[in-house]
Amino acid sequence: PGEASAALLRVPGEDVMVAISIDCSSRYGYLDARLGAQHAIAECARNISCTGALPIGVTNCLNFGDPTDPEVMWQFARAVDGLSEACEALGLPITGGNVSLYNASDGVSIYPTPTVAMVGVFEDGVSARRCGVGFVCAGDVVMVVGETHTQDVGGSEYASWCHGELGASPPRLELEVEARMQALVRELIRGGLLGSAQDCAEGGLGVALAECCMASGLGALLDEGFGANMSELFWFSESPSRAVVSVAPQDEARVLALARERGVPVQRAGRVTQRAHLVWPGGAAVSVRALRMAHERGLSALDE
Repeated sequence: PGEASAALLRVPGEDVMVAISIDCSSRYGYLDARLGAQHAIAECARNISCTGALPIGVTNCLNFGDPTDPEVMWQFARAVDGLSEACEALGLPITGGNVSLYNASDGVSIYPTPTVAMVGVFEDGVSARRCGVGFVCAGDVVMVVGETHTQDVGGSEYASWCHGELGASPPRLELEVEARMQALVRELIRGGLLGSAQDCAEGGLGVALAECCMASGLGALLDEGFGANMSELFWFSESPSRAVVSVAPQDEARVLALARERGVPVQRAGRVTQRAHLVWPGGAAVSVRALRMAHERGLSALDE
């Protein structure tokens, strides 16, 4: 746990390795209960796919407010529809779950919170190739799988923390695009073409890049042309169906060719460096040590 996008566990006494992930965004659910539930399934599966495992099953805990309130009951019904649609699109059965209702504080119902847990398996058992979050080798090429849309900030960490609002709607999610992106990442990992893989989710691309550096102690130098002329929304948009990956220089062309064949956008972002700094286009830099301090002392800082 903590070294990959999902927790990896070996089944005792068996040649079986499983990946486990749990996910939900209640802010997405509040803005659009159906789409928010789809995002929960998609991100959970993306976490598992970024380890190299194949998602195979889902359970859930559906947390909602007072069902005698017509709006809450409507949220619940829409969330169930969203779960069903996402699972059908990604080929995932829901094996069970539970429902928790009447969740409220001072008479105000909680945001719709359809929490899902998912398990995946490595097709070659414990000997299968798998990926962690952290960059592995200075000189590797940093690439972004999937497309970033700067308007995908509704319900995001950026909107909440920087502007104190939710926005109008969650990021758009095309389930067919999500399925293709995840299949490509699993194929690349099985083929030994990726050194690391981290999905883009809360906080967007900027946070995903920081996580890759923090997990490894290595830095990254982003290309001047990457994100050029884009606003800060490019770095903090929460567009789904994306991952930050690292690739050995000799494998870059092969990765790009496979991505074109599979119909998945992939863009070079920069390279991994021995210098432990994340250097943005234009030269602004932040040390990995500073990133770790902010990441690890978040709760304690509230008391200062």
